[in-house]
Amino acid sequence: MKQIIENKLPEIKIERFEAGTKFATRASSGKVIEQLAEQLPNLIGGSADLTPSNKTKAKSQTEYSPNNRWGTYIHYGIREFGMAGIMNGIALHGGLIPYGGTFFVFSDYMRSAMRMAALMGIRVIYVLTHDSIGLGEDGPTHQPVEHLASLRAIPNLTVFRPADANETALAWKLALKNTSGPSVLVLTRQGLPTVNRNGRDFAKIEEAEKGAYAVSDDVDFDIILMASGSEVEIAVKAKEMLNKDGIEVRVVSFLSMEIFDNQSDGYKDELLPERCEKRIAVEAASSMSWYKYVGTKGKVIGINKFGASAPYEKLYEEYGITADTVYNAARNMLN
Repeated sequence: MKQIIENKLPEIKIERFEAGTKFATRASSGKVIEQLAEQLPNLIGGSADLTPSNKTKAKSQTEYSPNNRWGTYIHYGIREFGMAGIMNGIALHGGLIPYGGTFFVFSDYMRSAMRMAALMGIRVIYVLTHDSIGLGEDGPTHQPVEHLASLRAIPNLTVFRPADANETALAWKLALKNTSGPSVLVLTRQGLPTVNRNGRDFAKIEEAEKGAYAVSDDVDFDIILMASGSEVEIAVKAKEMLNKDGIEVRVVSFLSMEIFDNQSDGYKDELLPERCEKRIAVEAASSMSWYKYVGTKGKVIGINKFGASAPYEKLYEEYGITADTVYNAARNMLN
C-alpha cells in the first residue's frame, strides 16, 4: 500500500476501445473502473447516492459497512460535501486512492472540500457526470454551465473532459499518476463515438497526455478548431464540411487545459502557431476558459446563460452548439 502512495503506481493495463463503438464517457469510465478495481486493491470508490448514473461501482467491489471493513465501495448518501471531505481524510491517511461520483452540477456543494484537496496537494479523484446541457430533460437546475470555468480556476486542480472512450481511459491513468493534487473527470450522459485513430490524419491517443493535441489535422491548415469532450465530435464534423470547400483545418482536443498549460513553450507554439490567428473554440459551457487560446482575433462558441428542459439534440441546436454553427463561423472568419 505504502509504495503506491509514494508515486510508485504499478503498471496499469486498460484495454483500448474499438473505433466506431459509441459510449457515454460516464459508461466508458465505468468500464475502466471495472479493470482498475481488479488491479488496485487500494482503490476506494463511492458515490453520493448516484451510483447507477455515475457508473462508479465495479462488480468486484463490495460495500464498506460496519460488518465489512474490507469493503472498497462507500455509499455516501445525498452528502456531496460529506463525501468530498471523507475522501480528503482517506487520501491523507495514506495508502488508499479515493474516488467519488456525483452529477457535475453538484460540484457546487463540494467546492470547499475540493479546494482544500487542491491546497493540501492530495490525490483525490472526482467522477462528475452529466457534464452539460446534454443531460437534457432534467432542466437548467441540473445543467452545469459555469462549472467548467469555475473548477478550472482552482489552482492545483486538474480538470479532464475527455472526447471519447480512449481519452477517458487515458484521463483515468493520468489522474492516478497525479499524486500532487486532486483530479476531476467530467463525463457525458450522452453517447459519443470512439474516434478512428487509424486514419491518416488522426493522432494517436498517447498524444493526449500533453493535455491538448491535434486530434485531426490537415498539412497546411488555414484555421484551428478547438473543443473538449462531446464538442470534439462537432469540431471534427465541421472540419469535414470545411474540407469539402477546400479549406484545410486543424482540430485540437483539449483533454485538460491545466496539463497543456504546463507544457513547454515549444509544444504550445507547435500546436497553436502564431501564424494561424484564425481560431474557433466550441464548448457547451461558459466561454470564459477559452479566450487565452483563441486570441483577440478568434471566436468562442459557448453557452453564457442557463439551459432549458428538452432532449439534448434540440438543446444543442437551440444554443448553436452544432457543426453548422462552427462551419458558418469559420467561413465568415476566412472571408
